[in-house]
Amino acid sequence: MKASWGDRRRMIAGAALLGLALAGCSGDGGGGAAAAPSGTVLLEDSGMKLLALAEEPDAHMDALLQGNLAVDEGGCAVVAPRDGSGPVLVVFPHGTTLEAGVVQVPGKKQLGLGDLISLGGGIMPLDGERPRDCTGGDVFWGSQP
Repeated sequence: MKASWGDRRRMIAGAALLGLALAGCSGDGGGGAAAAPSGTVLLEDSGMKLLALAEEPDAHMDALLQGNLAVDEGGCAVVAPRDGSGPVLVVFPHGTTLEAGVVQVPGKKQLGLGDLISLGGGIMPLDGERPRDCTGGDVFWGSQP
């Protein structure tokens, strides 16, 4: 028996809805990194995870964060402030890249672990959960290189 055009449309629509429902429930299955929080992208390379702004911000904060580029226990890029306080999880400025463990912030020199970094920005909460295993304390949003 051949399905009518209406039956075919209902089957196609049902299959599409099922696919969307399954995709929405897939999560990360307990393996790999969690999705990046809203407004950010998660870059991963050479065992290092780095959050960066997904788009250029409309406004810039002007607090200064200075310290050494480091990774926390989960491999997430953090800045260890020069005053010795705990590590700060950084959302790097838009356009930041990560390749072979080297961070390239727009307008800055290439940075490796231990290098001194100065970023303008400010401390704000993440919109959503941190990527898995990122343990840095405060979250500093780098808005200007």
